[in-house]
Amino acid sequence: MGWRSSPTMGEWSPASLVFEDVRVPSCKILGELGWGVKLARLAPVATIPSGAVGASERLFKIAIEYSKDRVSTGHPIAEYQAIQQQIADSHVEIEAVKYLTLLAA
Repeated sequence: MGWRSSPTMGEWSPASLVFEDVRVPSCKILGELGWGVKLARLAPVATIPSGAVGASERLFKIAIEYSKDRVSTGHPIAEYQAIQQQIADSHVEIEAVKYLTLLAA
């Protein structure tokens, strides 16, 4: 099948790494000896949700700024209780996911 390249994303095919006769000092071993592959498989458990939390926090800030800039009936929509409630609910949900992600990690 070969590989496809993109001018922005590089190679699209899976890659493999082979390490032979590698010595790792005991102070540099993460977890228990022989568990490296299992730990590597757990990495997405922390990295994917962390990225989602970061994106959510950025979008939350954008929503707040938009609500301050958007005017309806002569007032910024940030002054309306319904918008404030939606923003508060979003903040609570983002914080809950953030702490759940930390717990999972």
